[in-house]
Amino acid sequence: MKIYNKIIIAVLLAVTTACSDDFLDLTDPNAITSGNFWSSTADVEAAIVTLYPTFNSLWNGAPEALNLRSDAVALAATDFAQFNQYYTFVNTPQNSVTDDFWYDAYTIIFRVNTILQQMEGIEFSDAVQKDLMTAEVLFFRGMAYFRLAHLYGKVPIVLEPAAEESQFNNPAADTHEAVWQQAIDDLTAAKAGLPTERELPGQVTWGAATGFLGKLYLYRAGYLNDPSSYGLAVTEFQEIIDSGIYGLVSDWMDNFLSGNENNEESLYEAQYDVFTGSYAAVQERPFNASVPGISGEIVSKPSEWISNEMMAERDVDGNFDVRTLNTLYWADGISLYGVDFADLGDGLVCGSGDGGGGGGDDCTEFWEEDLTGEEGFWDDIVAEEVPDGTITEVRLEGCWIEATDEEYEHIIVTLDLGCQLTFDAWQEQLIGNGCEAGSSDGGDFDGWFRKYIPVDMACITDGPAVNNERILRYADVLLMHAEALVMSGGSLADAIADVNAVRARANLPVDVDQNGDPLTAANIMDEIEHQRIMEFVLEGTRYLDLIRWGKLVETLETNGFPDGASNIDAEKHKYFHYPNDEVLFNELLEQNPLWN
Repeated sequence: MKIYNKIIIAVLLAVTTACSDDFLDLTDPNAITSGNFWSSTADVEAAIVTLYPTFNSLWNGAPEALNLRSDAVALAATDFAQFNQYYTFVNTPQNSVTDDFWYDAYTIIFRVNTILQQMEGIEFSDAVQKDLMTAEVLFFRGMAYFRLAHLYGKVPIVLEPAAEESQFNNPAADTHEAVWQQAIDDLTAAKAGLPTERELPGQVTWGAATGFLGKLYLYRAGYLNDPSSYGLAVTEFQEIIDSGIYGLVSDWMDNFLSGNENNEESLYEAQYDVFTGSYAAVQERPFNASVPGISGEIVSKPSEWISNEMMAERDVDGNFDVRTLNTLYWADGISLYGVDFADLGDGLVCGSGDGGGGGGDDCTEFWEEDLTGEEGFWDDIVAEEVPDGTITEVRLEGCWIEATDEEYEHIIVTLDLGCQLTFDAWQEQLIGNGCEAGSSDGGDFDGWFRKYIPVDMACITDGPAVNNERILRYADVLLMHAEALVMSGGSLADAIADVNAVRARANLPVDVDQNGDPLTAANIMDEIEHQRIMEFVLEGTRYLDLIRWGKLVETLETNGFPDGASNIDAEKHKYFHYPNDEVLFNELLEQNPLWN
């Protein structure tokens, strides 16, 4: 059981003043109140634990409100009005999709302020322990203000606890600069007080504080048009690189599976386990693990542009980039782990890893065999049906269904065009042509996201996936370091080395961009952008990258989103609107006039 799943709900009650009835003199000796809770360092530790789940929610890598506004995502469920409004940039303050960012951030701030205040009344036998706890909670407050700074801009800065968690004495919003500075101050203090290693997996460390501080400076440079912050970002990222603590895992997929968690690439990851926490510790991602039957309603799917972008370059062995094949799934195109799209359903989860083979939910037994390079009846049919295609993979898939005593074997032939043909192995005939334009077998673009689906786990029948979510990893540090170097006029050679490390891990040639051209000052930012796409699709970064680079409108227009682009007001949509209820109940908090 992972530590941050052991959340004590009662702690949340202790941060408010307990109610009492004047006509009663009786006191429940078992009741947890602000008077009897804050009495020991153990109470402080329990309170700190409550910060982690809210922080994980605030910074989770796949928030639909951010991903739906990037060029990587197409809205599949247009009848969901709230999502459709965000997707097309016509939402109003009455639409509450983004409100959780605000409330999660201020929940963290309230709790941190309360913890800091209550710590002053507790006698610590170990000053080092108090300093560590202070640094830990300042990390969370700094990250809350960082999130507020780039999502909302001008927000109230609150450094003292209010009487209740839901209110902050109705303060007015501070300036953009002040909000960013508060985040910097808190993260800088956290960095100074946090060690490089902690006792338990998932606890924040010096590496997390330093990496996020560098990211904060990089974002600040773009959001506030402050070039001096690029150099500050370089300094923070360079400390991470020079520390020797972190590195890239050899297998990119280790960043998304339940195996090899808390590895050397992870600077911070959310700890998840199966139904052991009081804050729904299971990892549910209905808006990115969007294969039907896996995650309920299908809200989003890959855009055609992201499909083309991720398939643009082959690795040194002539194969699709590993990040492409493990981020996207095409209906009747490139199959996922030998499982046909039509057979996915729950079988993708229940037929993965040690839990059995693929083949869909009905397969009692599933088997497959690699026939690539062997001659077969399919060669002549492929040559006739798709004369301009070259075979890159041939695979036999077999399935036996116990309930009906049915059995079949299919031959799946993948072509370099990014599509497949399916054959009945026994009848030796074509039964599905995914390369035929306009066909229902995949000629028209259709696909889903497979990122985060836990293919390494056995069948889970009592809940969704539980793979930890890597919220900040070393690949991000390398690419942000490269960007900060380029933008600050730093070492081009070092920036190229950063990009090379990310490319080499994906088995791509080094010292060149995705087009095979040598990396130079003229094209390295384009390659950094491309590698960020390859690495971080559906991790909540693309939309924010486009905003801080000042190219949201032109990019959406160029990449096939003219309707959304035409609705964008670059100044207005740089930030989200304040929650409508906050404006209604706080007379000092005025909505951004552009949102009125």
